[in-house]
Amino acid sequence: MLTALSKAAPKGTEFRTAPLWGLSRRDRFMHDGGSNTIEKAILRHGGEAQNARDRFGGLSPADHDALLAFLDSL
Repeated sequence: MLTALSKAAPKGTEFRTAPLWGLSRRDRFMHDGGSNTIEKAILRHGGEAQNARDRFGGLSPADHDALLAFLDSL
C-alpha cells in the first residue's frame, strides 16, 4: 500500500491518491482521469478500496447525497 507520506513514485498496481482539497474544481478524477464525477470515481474503486466502495453503496440516500455534497464543498 502506498502511504500518504511516501515520496517515492507508485509502482505496479499502486496509484497515488491526490489530495482532496480543490476537489470541487476538478472535472476529471482517478489516476487516469477516467471518471468525470466523484461518484463514478468512487464506484470504480476495487482492490484495497473495495470495502470503501461497498460502504458507499450501502449508504442511505440522504447520507449518500450528504457525502457527495461534502466532497463537492472541498
